[in-house]
Amino acid sequence: QPLAAGMEYRYWLEVTEADGTMKRFGPTEPVSISELISRLALGEPYPSPAREAVTISYELPNGCSGAVIEVYDLSGRRIDSFPLAPQTGRGEIFLDVSEY
Repeated sequence: QPLAAGMEYRYWLEVTEADGTMKRFGPTEPVSISELISRLALGEPYPSPAREAVTISYELPNGCSGAVIEVYDLSGRRIDSFPLAPQTGRGEIFLDVSEY
């Protein structure tokens, strides 16, 4: 169902280990959806699986500033952070995954 402006949302992350055990992380702090958001999107990383580098596309709404894309591994460790320049529209980040 679509997100509604003025509502608060919380998110959880579920991880299934290779042996079938599941771990649940969260919830996050409440996240409010502003009336200003017209289009906010994060694309799936490609190629998948990747051996050397991965590309992640994103789209930012009007008036967006201070956005950061943070990448975490399955253990919850932050492996990279990409502060985005104030802009509107589409962009891409490139992540070297050869050492992970």
